[in-house]
Amino acid sequence: MFSAIKSRLAGNGEAKEPAKEAVEAQAGQADDSEAQPVGGGAVELKALDPAAEQQLTAAGVDLISCSACPSICDPLDTSLDPNTIHPDKTLRAWSKQTIDMDSPMLASTTPFYRHALISTGKKDWVHDVATVDGSLAQWFQEWAGEIEEEKKKGKETLQQDASMARHRQPILPEGVWQSTLPPSSAMSSSSSKPIMSCQARTAQDHLRPLPGGPSRVLISNASHISSSRHHHGQNVMLFPDWVMLSDVCDGQPGEKVATAVAEDKERTRELYREHIAAAPSSSSSKEERPRSRPRRTVLPYRAVVVLCSHNKRDARCGIAAPMLAEVLKRHAEAAGWEVDERADHVDHHHDGEADEEGSCEFHDLLRVPAGRGWGHVHETSTADDSNKAPSPEEQILNWRKELCDPSSSYAPSPSLGIFYCSHIGKHAWAGNVIVYFPSGSGVWYGRVDPKEGAGRVFQETILKGKVIGELLRAGINLYRGEGADELEDVVSGTKEQLVGGKGRTKSLLAW
Repeated sequence: MFSAIKSRLAGNGEAKEPAKEAVEAQAGQADDSEAQPVGGGAVELKALDPAAEQQLTAAGVDLISCSACPSICDPLDTSLDPNTIHPDKTLRAWSKQTIDMDSPMLASTTPFYRHALISTGKKDWVHDVATVDGSLAQWFQEWAGEIEEEKKKGKETLQQDASMARHRQPILPEGVWQSTLPPSSAMSSSSSKPIMSCQARTAQDHLRPLPGGPSRVLISNASHISSSRHHHGQNVMLFPDWVMLSDVCDGQPGEKVATAVAEDKERTRELYREHIAAAPSSSSSKEERPRSRPRRTVLPYRAVVVLCSHNKRDARCGIAAPMLAEVLKRHAEAAGWEVDERADHVDHHHDGEADEEGSCEFHDLLRVPAGRGWGHVHETSTADDSNKAPSPEEQILNWRKELCDPSSSYAPSPSLGIFYCSHIGKHAWAGNVIVYFPSGSGVWYGRVDPKEGAGRVFQETILKGKVIGELLRAGINLYRGEGADELEDVVSGTKEQLVGGKGRTKSLLAW
C-alpha cells in the first residue's frame, strides 16, 4: 500500500538528526526543581500509583511494569539500538535535557471526547497555534467556546439513547476515562456479524459522547499532509473515531475573496459542530443550513503514534520526537510493518462522484462499500435505509472491526502511522507519546526516553496491546467491557472488592 509513498519519504534509511534549532535550543534547560538531567545516569521510573494499578487491573486492563522485563530496552539487534541509530550530536543534546522524573503523571490530562489533528505538513508551529488568523485551529477553538456557552445556557440538546445512559462501567482511576461505548457492547467480540442498525444500540450511539463522559474536543496541529482537492482544504484526523475528514476549508490568506472565506467558514463551522464536536446544528432548519456533508475515510493503520514535537514551546519535545519516531520506525519495519509519516494517500479513492445518491454498492458480508478501496465511507446512506445500505457510522465501525481482526483477509497489511503534533502539555515529561488503536482505545505516555523506552512502547503496547504502568499519563477507552448485561463480575460489589479484584483482561487491540 505504501510502496509509492516510501519513495517520497525523506531519507535513505539512515538516521536523521532533529532540526538544528531543536538540538541547539536551551528552552528545555529550565531549572525544574523535580527535573533530572537525562545524561546523569540511569534513573528509575516512578511506579504507577498502587490504587490506580488495582483499579485498572480490576477493569481488565492488561498492565505491565518496566521493571519486569528490561531486555527490550537493551536490544540484541544493533540495528534497533538507539545508541547506534542516533548521531552522537543528537544523543549529547538529549542527554543535557532535564526531565521531571518524580511528579505523578496520571490525572494530569483534562479528559476529552475526541482528538482532532489538523494537517499542516509541519513538525513545529508558532507558540500558540490558535493565534494564526484563519487557521482551523483558531476556528475550532472559537466554535468550541461557542458550544460551551450554549451548554451553560441550557441550549445543548444532544439526543442520546436511553440504553446508553444505562451503560455501566467499572471504577476507573482519575486520568483514565471512557469517551464512547465499547464497540463490543453493540457486537460481541466473538461475533462475525457486522454492525447492523437494527441492534438495540446503533452505530451512531458508539460514535457519540458517552452520557456523563467528557464532551471536550482536543485540538492539535499535526504533521500529516493534506490531500484536499481545494487550495484551502485540510485533512483532519479524528480519534478515537479512526477517521480522516477531508476537504475541511480554512481561511488562510490567499486568493479567496472575503465572501468566499465567509461561506467556507460557515460550511466548516457546521462540519465542526456535526462531525467533530457532536453538537446540534446552529441553524433553525435543514433548508437554512449550508451543505456540510463530510468526506470521511477510515484510516488503514493498525496503530497511530502521535508525538509532541512543538519545539517553539519547549526544546525537550523538539529533540525527543524525531528520535522516538526513528526508533519506532525501525522496530515497526523489523516486525514487517510498513510505516507512513504523510497520510496524503488515505482518501485517494474519493473522486468527487463517489458519494452521489445510488452510486455505491456494498459488500454483502462486510457491509462496507465495495470497489472503492480501503476505508471509503458512503455518506448518503442513513440508518433509515438499513435494509438497503448501512449508515456511514455502521460503515466506519465495520471497517474498524476488520483492522482489529488479525485473521481478516480484507484488511490491509499491518502498518503504523507516525505523526507529530503541537503542544499537549507537560514538556517536562518528554518524550510525550500518544498511541491510538482502531478499537477506540488510546494510551498517553510520558517520560518515554528515546534511548530506552521507545522500543518497549512498540513491542509491548503497539504489538501486544499492553499498558506500561510507569509511563502512563492518561488513558481513553482502556476499559474493553462486553456490555451492560455482561459486567456483573466487573462492576458489582463494594468499592474495596472492585479495587482488589481482577477483571477479565482484554487487549487494547481487540474489538
